[in-house]
Amino acid sequence: MPVRFKLDPSGVRSRARDIEVVLLPAVGGVVKSFSDQSSYGFVSCDGMEQDVWFAAACVEGLKPQRPLGPGMHVMVEMFKTEQGKFRAHRVTRVW
Repeated sequence: MPVRFKLDPSGVRSRARDIEVVLLPAVGGVVKSFSDQSSYGFVSCDGMEQDVWFAAACVEGLKPQRPLGPGMHVMVEMFKTEQGKFRAHRVTRVW
């Protein structure tokens, strides 16, 4: 399903430019890393060699008392950038 939103070159939603991306079906994964200071991290997804980059803004229901951290199971909706890298559109924690 094509979705339009703005991306800057790093893959973060912004006012940089308007492009159309195709969201891939959600897949399960495990948070590999997340930095509170930089507000981004990586998810290792089932069946994928490449880790998926995500911003804290993409995480559904992220709460300060329950931060997202390594080892947590998540579902990831993602798209592929023009450079061939995967970026998360939505990350949901699986309880």
